[in-house]
Amino acid sequence: MNNFIDEVKDFIEDHLYKILLGMLVVIILFGILIMGMLNKKSQQPVRNDQATITKTMANSSGSDGVVKNNSGDNSNDNSKIVYVDVKGAVNSPGVYQVKMGMRSIDAIKLAGGFSSSADKQHINLAQKLTDQQIIYVPIKGEVKSSLTQFSNLNSGTNKSNSEGGESTNATDSSKVNLNTANAEKLMELNGIGEKKASQIISYRKSHGKFRTVDELKEVPGFGEKTLANLKSLICV
Repeated sequence: MNNFIDEVKDFIEDHLYKILLGMLVVIILFGILIMGMLNKKSQQPVRNDQATITKTMANSSGSDGVVKNNSGDNSNDNSKIVYVDVKGAVNSPGVYQVKMGMRSIDAIKLAGGFSSSADKQHINLAQKLTDQQIIYVPIKGEVKSSLTQFSNLNSGTNKSNSEGGESTNATDSSKVNLNTANAEKLMELNGIGEKKASQIISYRKSHGKFRTVDELKEVPGFGEKTLANLKSLICV
């Protein structure tokens, strides 16, 4: 037994450097293995995140691979809902919900169509609709001044100025046009100050051109009495 122990001691003493070198190699390999495992574990969340991103992109794209726009932004204005007020010679006057891009004729159809007394010549059926717009269909004979002017233009009956040779329209030449007059011109009318002139222009910008002189009553501050005083002095 003692001889065996002595032989082992002699072997260790003779091969000590080999034993230490072997142990060092084992420690290095073990360290490399541990570092590899730690590095693999630290990279796992990155792969999970990448998988999540890939899945999200797949959900937001169609079958053709094109990414869908989920912002809800629709650049097509024709889908916007607006409200218009249809008045006058229609079967069911009232406020109607329409889409941007629709025309006056569409709103009139929603209001039951023209009544039997409607004057279709004095409304633009192709006009595009805007929010808060008033569509007024006049009754036959209501727009007398415009009818006279229309007839004169078609028949070519103009008064000639014998001195200057200039042609002027036989009607409405001295009247103030509600659709073209500026604030200074409107203020020339009796009872129209700066404020009322500004209200007429604001109404014109918001609702479009006046279709009849009676529509002036829709402007804030203008009633039956004011309209009666101005009716002979204005036109559209």
